[in-house]
Amino acid sequence: MGPLAFLHRDNMYYVTGAIDFVTAPAWLYASRALFVAQQGQTLTLNFSELAMSTNSAALALMIEWIKLASAHQVTLRFVSFPASLLSIAKASGMMDLLRDYLS
Repeated sequence: MGPLAFLHRDNMYYVTGAIDFVTAPAWLYASRALFVAQQGQTLTLNFSELAMSTNSAALALMIEWIKLASAHQVTLRFVSFPASLLSIAKASGMMDLLRDYLS
């Protein structure tokens, strides 16, 4: 597993490392400042560099990111969303919630 980081390039933030039950709290903590800094703007999170070991904890984190976006008037977009997470979202009935944020 690589280090947890948001890498900023190409007008988006790349989510790197893994999001799992161990790392999700650290991701949430690290992301709060990002949402504050992006207040009133569009925040695009690119998942193309996310570790394959990511699991359903990532979906719980994304719900928290949606809440943070709403609280800080951030227009949130998820791009290069992993197929494995799409499968989990479909199976758990979360696609309706995520659909508005997927690009």
